[in-house]
Amino acid sequence: MGNELLQSELFRNLSEEEHLLLRQEGSLLEFQKKGVLFKEREPAEAVWFILSGWVRLVRQSPQGRPVTIFVMTPKEPICGVSALVLGTYTATAIAATKVKVVRIPRDLFLNLLEKYPSFSKRVIEICCKRIQEMILSYATAYDRVDRRIAHVLLRLSDDFGNILPFTHREISEMGGTALETSIRVLSKMKRKGWLTVKRGEISILKRAELKKVVGL
Repeated sequence: MGNELLQSELFRNLSEEEHLLLRQEGSLLEFQKKGVLFKEREPAEAVWFILSGWVRLVRQSPQGRPVTIFVMTPKEPICGVSALVLGTYTATAIAATKVKVVRIPRDLFLNLLEKYPSFSKRVIEICCKRIQEMILSYATAYDRVDRRIAHVLLRLSDDFGNILPFTHREISEMGGTALETSIRVLSKMKRKGWLTVKRGEISILKRAELKKVVGL
C-alpha cells in the first residue's frame, strides 16, 4: 500500500508503528465503474477508505427496487462502518466511477480507535455528519418531489461543487422517486434557469433558488 492513505488528514498523526501495520495489513484496491466493493448482508469484516472516485451505497427497497441511500467520496471517506459493530453490511457499495480504496481489517481499525483519541474523535465527527444528512433525507421522504430533488442536489453540491456527475436515474434513486418524475422536475428547474442538464452531468446555476424550494 502506498502513502496516499497515510498522508490523509485522518491517519497522518498515527505512529510509525501504526503506519507500518496499515501498510502490511491494509489492501490498496481499484474498482472500475459498477464494481462491487461489498454487498448488503455480507459479514462486515473491514472498513474501507476512499482515496479517489466515488461510491454509491445502495439498499433494496421492500419492492425490490435499488435505492441509493448515500454517496461516498474522498471528502466523506469512511465506508463500511457496519464493521465497527461486527455485523453485516447494511448496504451494497458500488463504484460509480473508477475508484481507488484501501480495505482496513476491522480489528486494526478498532485498535486505532482505542489508542488514539484524536483519531476516534474525527471518525465520530464523520459518522455523525453522515447520520445528520441521512436523517434530513428521511425527513423529506414524504415531502413534495421538487423539495426532495432540490435537497439531493444541494447535499451533493457540498461534496462535488456546482457540477454534479450524476445521471437522472441516480438523482431519482436518491430522491426516492420515479425516474420519469425526476426527469420532469429537473426539466422544470432547467427551464427556470436554475441548472443545466447534460448526459451524466447536472450543473447548478442558482443555488439560492434551490434553497428556497427546501425552505432554507
